[in-house]
Amino acid sequence: MSDNYYRRNSTGIRRSSVAVEVPNNPKSNLMYYVACICSVLDLENEKNIERLRDFKKHYLLTEKEVNQLLLLCYVLNPDYLIKKCIFQDDFMCGENQNEFYELRAFQRRFPVAPVVVDGVPRQVLKIMCFKIEFLIDNYYEPMLFYKQKLKHLLNLPDSLRIIEETYPSPCCDCWTCTIL
Repeated sequence: MSDNYYRRNSTGIRRSSVAVEVPNNPKSNLMYYVACICSVLDLENEKNIERLRDFKKHYLLTEKEVNQLLLLCYVLNPDYLIKKCIFQDDFMCGENQNEFYELRAFQRRFPVAPVVVDGVPRQVLKIMCFKIEFLIDNYYEPMLFYKQKLKHLLNLPDSLRIIEETYPSPCCDCWTCTIL
């Protein structure tokens, strides 16, 4: 057992992660990202959320569900969630790309901020610490893969109006502005 692993777990902090294998394709990676955010935030009432987070069955999604997944990922942009309920912290991840922790153990080290998704305040259930590789593999690169499709979806008047009404426009230095 590595020394870092021992120190990280000997402080009384309780991890709540489970090791998983994610199929190596953009759709599955985005579904895994959604599954992780669903572990962090109470999103159970979101339409079709179970199918959109079942990353091992990525091949079962219809075209309409893939569109829903892309729009959901756009809304669950990590640029908005970082320092609110997800935190970049390589040490807390140990050998993994991400780790989940019970909220009460981190209220001083990682102050959780209110999170609003789809116009509704969401309860933060846990926090997730991540290495930047987690976001590259499971959000940024898959979103780049679907860049043209996402641009098309966001140009549809209904989807754009809903997103603009619900979420503030991204700042000019965030990932969303640079990719779109």
